[in-house]
Amino acid sequence: MSWDFDDGNVPVPGESRTGYLRVSPRPGGARVEVHQLVDSARQAEFMEAAWGMVLGRLRSAVVPASDPAAVVPLRSLRDKQQQATPPDSGTPA
Repeated sequence: MSWDFDDGNVPVPGESRTGYLRVSPRPGGARVEVHQLVDSARQAEFMEAAWGMVLGRLRSAVVPASDPAAVVPLRSLRDKQQQATPPDSGTPA
């Protein structure tokens, strides 16, 4: 699994990183492990917070997404993504 940030804001560590995500079934849930190499304690702190956010989103979305009958809404665009999208002027280009 590779991940990077797709906007112009370059956070610490500021480059693409490869991580290894392992999900193992457990009674009543799953165990999730992430292994990722970093170069410093600062990068480790950043990546711990970043993975916490990513895995929190996964946790909140995986149960509804696992139900074929469920309607799972897409996450709305963040402000910076909306600003990068040109508004529809209503006239053909």
